[in-house]
Amino acid sequence: MSGVVKKSVSVPAEIWAAAQEEAAIRGMTVSALIAEALDHLVSIQRGLRAVAEYEAENGALTHEQLAWADAVLDEHDVGRNR
Repeated sequence: MSGVVKKSVSVPAEIWAAAQEEAAIRGMTVSALIAEALDHLVSIQRGLRAVAEYEAENGALTHEQLAWADAVLDEHDVGRNR
């Protein structure tokens, strides 16, 4: 990543408290936790859009394709609780 942007955001108190707790458990700042979470969100949304685009052009993924994708994701520990 290049540079840092400082912004003010509003977060429900319960979510902020949970973020503070999680950041402390993981030994990181809340800012770092939020940056990581936003990076994951953006990656997930890009992936979902790519799948939707593929399916719009080629039809729905088959059960076999989905099983293969699940196996690859499992192999790389993607989507599992850390």
